[in-house]
Amino acid sequence: MLPACSWFGPGEVVVPEASDVRTAPVTLQVVDGPLTEVAVPVPDEVTRTELQVGGRQAVRTRQVTTLGLHPEGNRITTWALDLDGRTLLADAVELPGGDHERAVAVLDAMVGTLETATA
Repeated sequence: MLPACSWFGPGEVVVPEASDVRTAPVTLQVVDGPLTEVAVPVPDEVTRTELQVGGRQAVRTRQVTTLGLHPEGNRITTWALDLDGRTLLADAVELPGGDHERAVAVLDAMVGTLETATA
């Protein structure tokens, strides 16, 4: 089961049952674990930028996939944002027939407007 409001795309997003197929270019999720453990470098990473978002530590990476879950040559942009022991992961994955540059622009805008609060 996917958490509510975790997949985003320019049209209707159809979530396939019992499948790893990704149908939305942008996803967000919160994972248990600090930023330093979650946002570790990956072998096919081409850029890594450490910065602040809303006063919180963040890492923005770009990668071009080699062998793995996605077809070789796919571009992925990922943001990881420190949430005091948990980490927000937000990414844009290049999908066949999609507009990857637009998806990255939307992802960057989503992250840039985040407001976090301490509970």
